[in-house]
Amino acid sequence: MTATAIQPAKVYALVVGIEKYQAGSAYDLNGPANDALNFSSWLLDQGVEPEHIYLFLSPLEQNQGVRTAAEARGLTPAPATHDRITSTIRSRLTNESSRGELLYVFWGGHGIITKTDATVRRLFFADTDDDTKWNLNVNSLVEALSTAAHGAGFPQQIFLIDACANGFYQSLAQTIQGEVAEVKFAASGEFGPSEQFVFFASPDYGVATNDANAGTGQFSQAVLEELKGQSLLPDMKAIAERIQADFLKNQKIRPVYWLKLGDDQIDVSARMSPKNLAVNSSQIRKLQWLQRKRTNLEQQLDDVQSEIEATPDVTIRGTYENRLNLLFKQIEQVDHDIQVIQGGK
Repeated sequence: MTATAIQPAKVYALVVGIEKYQAGSAYDLNGPANDALNFSSWLLDQGVEPEHIYLFLSPLEQNQGVRTAAEARGLTPAPATHDRITSTIRSRLTNESSRGELLYVFWGGHGIITKTDATVRRLFFADTDDDTKWNLNVNSLVEALSTAAHGAGFPQQIFLIDACANGFYQSLAQTIQGEVAEVKFAASGEFGPSEQFVFFASPDYGVATNDANAGTGQFSQAVLEELKGQSLLPDMKAIAERIQADFLKNQKIRPVYWLKLGDDQIDVSARMSPKNLAVNSSQIRKLQWLQRKRTNLEQQLDDVQSEIEATPDVTIRGTYENRLNLLFKQIEQVDHDIQVIQGGK
């Protein structure tokens, strides 16, 4: 990021921590709400005004104290639903009257990636369920904030996204359903001089690890540790590269970043070794093939499961169940192969 003195009174932030989803307990995460509070606290300690921090929390029942702690610091947390967050973005961040020197976007929760016409990063809202699939189109938000009518209000922007980018391994119809349920932000005007640093916890089709026992995301924990003692506008590229090196050393899936200046994406870093960079195109093709294979295997799973439910004959059911177990093993192997590529091993 461009080195410059930032006035705390001109810093704004959208901070989101989602642990509980309308989709059910299978989506529970223990950590994002606390990470969001810790990041907000760092901003407050730097002199950022509480009313400039738009905090959205949907904590687990056991973590409801995070709301009280946020209120004690002068913050006003709201539920992390699609209508609340979207309204705030449009009225406070992408409005032509929105003005500041620096904008932070911090988001902890579940995320996916889809690809039909284009590859898109998406983040689930707290009111997401299997029917609605409410999600924020990250790519569109980044682009909208970089246009003259909007992004000119925030010449420096830092995004910290602690979420997975799992492939949406479902049928095309369900993927399109997710696209229809997206919250998308339109670019307006010419691209402005905004400088954007977008730091993701996981690469495309990768996973972000949440430490439920410690109640934090590994990415968030690393970022917050790096931010200690830093100014409001730190050298994000240096921070990102230190975190990437540490994750590589500890054999974790490495975070990636986009560095953008206006409409020019001047650096996209997955921090692969020179050897991996040399074969990157073949890896991408293999990854795409593996994704198609996994989709096909999941369809076979559905078909076999339907046959099991429709077959009263115990012997035939046993044959189908053996087939089911084999399919599960094949999917596990495909998932392993995908993670090997994502980890650059």
